[in-house]
Amino acid sequence: MAVVTKPPYTDQISRIIDKLKNLTDEPWLEFELDREQYLDLQPILEKEASIHKLRYDYFSSTHTFILRVASQPHEIVVCETRSVIEALKMEIAAQEWPAATLAKKTSKSRSGKIHLDNCADHVPDGSFFYDGLKYPPVVFEVSYTQNVKELSNLAWDYILGSKGNIRVVFGIDMGKDYESATISVWRAPYRAVGGLVELYPKLTVDHEEFRDQFGKATGNPKAHLQLELKDFVGHIGLDPQIKLDIPIGISSETLCSFVDMAKKEATKITNNELKAYPLPPGVIEADREGTPPDELDGKHETQFLAAEG
Repeated sequence: MAVVTKPPYTDQISRIIDKLKNLTDEPWLEFELDREQYLDLQPILEKEASIHKLRYDYFSSTHTFILRVASQPHEIVVCETRSVIEALKMEIAAQEWPAATLAKKTSKSRSGKIHLDNCADHVPDGSFFYDGLKYPPVVFEVSYTQNVKELSNLAWDYILGSKGNIRVVFGIDMGKDYESATISVWRAPYRAVGGLVELYPKLTVDHEEFRDQFGKATGNPKAHLQLELKDFVGHIGLDPQIKLDIPIGISSETLCSFVDMAKKEATKITNNELKAYPLPPGVIEADREGTPPDELDGKHETQFLAAEG
């Protein structure tokens, strides 16, 4: 049997691998990749993403690969948002009413890869699944101002690529230097166009400011995150006999407090104020065990076997 060898990576893939293995503080890196190049990158991408908690997006329609490096301040906003929503869902699940059964079927937030029907892949900051559904009904992203335009592209890809099964996408823009911060929400309604009915990702909350340029809460009522239980259960859970318009939301003041925490963490990192303690006397570090070489996925291994055969 012939030995399977990897063909050399293209220059573009090599550049991405170099970035993966030498991560910097750049929160956003963008590359052009065709579908075959993206598939070649997958084995090492999956390994590095799990180690470094990377987020990434592949837009098949534009052959665009985006690598997002989550910072500690970024993760604070993500985790606090998840925690509040999870707590509200648990409160509903603990009640003595029919909706409690549905609330129990909503899963905790995840950040794993979502493969869409349009061959696009995305790793969101958070997604809320419902038992039995392929796609999470609610997805959210946390962004920086310089990348806020991509939130709209992501929302359209999530909604259209899932055929409307992803019903709500919300994005939190932390602002430049954690100052003015906004929230946006996209939903998945239908609309009539030329005698036809089409699925149209609708921007229902358009960059509403909840934190002003001075870092103060605006008290803007339009900047509240206003969701309901029905948003989290998907089409499969809709039942006209069960009350599903139960609020699950976060006030603009609370959102502002999340960014406050993120900014404080960023300041500590910049000023080198975070503590790390040395090993106790007499304790040494173990030698790192060797890692297996990257393996080809099944499709490409078959192709290379045939070529070598």
